[in-house]
Amino acid sequence: MLRVIAAVPAPTGRTCHPSGPKTTVKPLYRRSIGPRTLIAALVALSLLALVLPSRTTEWIGRPVQLMAPFHSVVTRLIGLVVADSNPTSDPDDLANQDGQRESARLRHQVATQQARILMLEEENAVLHGYRASGLSGGRLILARVIGRDSLAWRHSILLDEGLSRGIRPGQKVITSHFVDVGRSGGVDVGMSVLAGEALLGEVVEASSRAARVRLLGDVESRMAVVIARATDDDAEVLDVLFWMTGSQEGRMIIHDVDHKYLDDGSIRVGDLVLTDGRRDSLPISVAVGTIVQKDQQHQNRLLYNLVVEPAVSPESVQQAYVVNMTE
Repeated sequence: MLRVIAAVPAPTGRTCHPSGPKTTVKPLYRRSIGPRTLIAALVALSLLALVLPSRTTEWIGRPVQLMAPFHSVVTRLIGLVVADSNPTSDPDDLANQDGQRESARLRHQVATQQARILMLEEENAVLHGYRASGLSGGRLILARVIGRDSLAWRHSILLDEGLSRGIRPGQKVITSHFVDVGRSGGVDVGMSVLAGEALLGEVVEASSRAARVRLLGDVESRMAVVIARATDDDAEVLDVLFWMTGSQEGRMIIHDVDHKYLDDGSIRVGDLVLTDGRRDSLPISVAVGTIVQKDQQHQNRLLYNLVVEPAVSPESVQQAYVVNMTE
């Protein structure tokens, strides 16, 4: 007897069913991007941008500048709401804060005046066009801080004024914390204002209605400074130039300080750091910050690095003056 063996076809995705053939549809899976994947991608992009030159990454912050006028309005409205909702501060606390600001202002003024005298003695040029009320052709442009840098590795702030108000890259920016001048379209650059306030940084980019200011604590910030010991009524400036740069922590570092200045007490923790009025674009020396730490170098035990705390915390700055010496 012959036996007929039927060939069984390979599975085709159809299954037999008593009521007729039925097609089995395989489920379609969609792979979503989880938070870990997103964070890893952002970290990778940040690391890539960190090693690239700054000129190739500046475009990232430009969209933020386009929103500056709208952000400024929203910030002011929020400030009014918060001011109305918060209870009145303790008068004793307000008086204490005013006293601290006044003491700091006096220390800044005494130190800068002493540095000014030293500069004039070295240059043998009496006054150099100096007037008691200010400098000819200069003005302060008051601007509000409307944001911080969108790139985490840069220390900078965004102002709500720009080219339309005379702000240009390279101009210095000082605090509006110690001396109450009041907002106006531009006031004469008074020595009392410059001497009483402190340097924040420098304008590095400006559009019509916004400007980005590189803070002193940024890693790309570099400048020559002098060191002074100041009280409310006296100051002594050390006639030696030092080199200061920013750091990743937002503080500043004075590099390669000879041990002799610390051994003989010429430099101490608590001393005031000033700009060099002879080489800086500002007309006089301006306070930068205070020495808060001294670190002996491991490679050379005869040299120290000095850690400098900014005179005003950048996080607390709500408005600042841009110094325009060209108008």
